[in-house]
Amino acid sequence: MDEDEDEDEDTWLSDKTQKIIEALADIADYRNGIPNYREEDENGFPNREDGLSTALHRAVHTATTILAAELDVAWQAIDRDRILRHGQVGYNQLLVRYGLATPQPTVASPRDNDPYQPKPLGLLDDVKTTWTFANFDVARPVHGAVTWEERVVDEGRQRELL
Repeated sequence: MDEDEDEDEDTWLSDKTQKIIEALADIADYRNGIPNYREEDENGFPNREDGLSTALHRAVHTATTILAAELDVAWQAIDRDRILRHGQVGYNQLLVRYGLATPQPTVASPRDNDPYQPKPLGLLDDVKTTWTFANFDVARPVHGAVTWEERVVDEGRQRELL
């Protein structure tokens, strides 16, 4: 075999493996959409979806390992797990990590213009210079007990925390 045939064979294997992984990502999307797919049946035995999950796990593990070896990329468990958990989104992340695709730009949604949405941290540069920890008023008014993570914190405890 000459060098061009070797290169064509490597490209063919890489392309086919990518197609297999893409199909497995579709299966992962389907499986993840099945309500309660992780539950056992009434006798405590794994259900059909559990068998599907096991086969899918093995297939994604093998295919991502092959693709990583073909591309001379260090395989990581996250390569498999992203696909199993996130389907096509995980597949696209794998392609970007393996250098087979460029990151997709995010499209601004109408929510981005919502004034109540969190803003990027860069906006902290615009915070008033007087807003510092040195100027933080620990004696500020405390208005009654508050509930935080299902715990009620009274005024005395709030004052201690401040």
